[in-house]
Amino acid sequence: MTSKLLSGKRYEITARAKDNAGNIQTDFQDTISSAIIGFDINPPSIGFAQPAQGHAYQSNSVNPSNALQGPSAIAGTASDAEAALYPGGDALQPPEVVLWYDEVGAGGTTQYYYTQSNDATNHNTRFSSTTVESAQWHSDEGGSGSTNPWSYFMNDNSMTDTYWVSDRQYHAKVRTRDKARDYTGAIVG
Repeated sequence: MTSKLLSGKRYEITARAKDNAGNIQTDFQDTISSAIIGFDINPPSIGFAQPAQGHAYQSNSVNPSNALQGPSAIAGTASDAEAALYPGGDALQPPEVVLWYDEVGAGGTTQYYYTQSNDATNHNTRFSSTTVESAQWHSDEGGSGSTNPWSYFMNDNSMTDTYWVSDRQYHAKVRTRDKARDYTGAIVG
């Protein structure tokens, strides 16, 4: 039936019984013989408001107002066109962010991913080359707790000047999922 249903719409499903004598059920009760479901197959959208594309940031010790840390270090907006299908219009799961920089050397390009933990093998940085992108998507570290607008809090304790590697071009991706469920009722997005 998936190809016959429209995303963003509600559907009522009703079941009825018929016995061997030909009697057909005529009394229906919500949540027992009928259910209303929403159908959502479209992904939500999400984007960055901060940091600015191509912008260079100074260290906290030089210019605290221009440093890439604090409650709005990484922030943006997210939306889901099918939000009306969800209780209270709350359609989104918490955003996830992956952050990295590339280092070009004789052996090629190496990615250093933000790991949220201090890595003594990489000069006491929070970035590591001994991991992969798929393992380094992180949810909010204590930021807004909101999904729209959202923020990824990089506090002074976790992202001091000593953890950022100077003179690097950093890359970031952000993603979110909605709260769509599968047939078992599990939220899969």
